[in-house]
Amino acid sequence: DHPLRDIHPAWSPDGKRIAFVSVRDGDHEIFMLDLTSRNVTQVTKNNFRDDFPAWSPDGKKLAFISQKNGSTDIFELEIEPVD
Repeated sequence: DHPLRDIHPAWSPDGKRIAFVSVRDGDHEIFMLDLTSRNVTQVTKNNFRDDFPAWSPDGKKLAFISQKNGSTDIFELEIEPVD
């Protein structure tokens, strides 16, 4: 619920969170919405376009596309579990 675009939602395998892309600071970053608390957390923060989040089947990692190495590539982050 942001006045700018929130796009590319990806539900976590346990259904407790949604990773998504938003343009809140001038470029595309990955954010996470906790569906229980309704808290939104910024997952990536850089000057490059981060896009298309996708969860691993066990919900422990989040893959996304970024241009932070000068070309488009796939990156992966460890994600803390939610109780």
